[in-house]
Amino acid sequence: MAKMRGFKPEIWTDDKFVELSSFARLLFMGMWNYACDNGHLDDKPKQIKMRVLPTDPVDAEVLLAEMLELGMVVRDDAGLTIPKLREHQRLDNRYFTWCDRCELDEIPEPARSKHPRHTSGTRRAHDVTPTSTRVVTREGRKEGSREGEGEGSVGDLTTTEPTRPEIDAICEHLADEVEATGSKRPAITEKWRREARLMLDRDGRTAEQVHACIRWLYASNHPDAIFWRPNVRAIPKLRAEWHNADTDRRKEIEAEVAALTPTEDIATRGGDS
Repeated sequence: MAKMRGFKPEIWTDDKFVELSSFARLLFMGMWNYACDNGHLDDKPKQIKMRVLPTDPVDAEVLLAEMLELGMVVRDDAGLTIPKLREHQRLDNRYFTWCDRCELDEIPEPARSKHPRHTSGTRRAHDVTPTSTRVVTREGRKEGSREGEGEGSVGDLTTTEPTRPEIDAICEHLADEVEATGSKRPAITEKWRREARLMLDRDGRTAEQVHACIRWLYASNHPDAIFWRPNVRAIPKLRAEWHNADTDRRKEIEAEVAALTPTEDIATRGGDS
């Protein structure tokens, strides 16, 4: 989801910013519109170019390399991060926008005041995105859009998922695996529990299927598992990518079973045809 961003005047004379080529500066600034409020965005140079510089004859990977060399953008297995994005933004934490990678980051608590702050329409237009703004609840989860709604849903702050041992076990399993990689242990939020419940109750997965997929993601050395591992670090992401990830898991199992099957006599097989 794109979002309006602001830049402090000193960016134009920043030592690193002035080292970038003209197109790299433009791409860098455009990337801010597509990053979440923690500065994360997908590591997809072609997609970034199509969003920011769709008609310009430039190589986004080359421009990204300039930013990476100067430390203005950080690349890791999970994607790209703009470290100083939040320093330049005047964020209203009630409408903090985030992504699945933010499960491992600090999510600001929503503003809580007994007396709502009244601001002019002009002020609000500059402080928050006027449409499709995602609301952060107490558990730090996204809750749809608020096009034309009020200041936020109070009900979202108190809604909790019913406790079920199999759901808690699934959430704990994935959190354990993420932590075992050396990363900070992710917080198990109400959104995690809700998505785990929906996998079982709505999608028709069994608890053992979900555990098997998590084990494969973090234990297998198959290239597909290695690809999915940094991308599936939260239960909501596991549910979103289930079809592709679990299909890859089952393909690996089928290949292993086929490798254990005794080879037929080629001559005999040929004679039968």
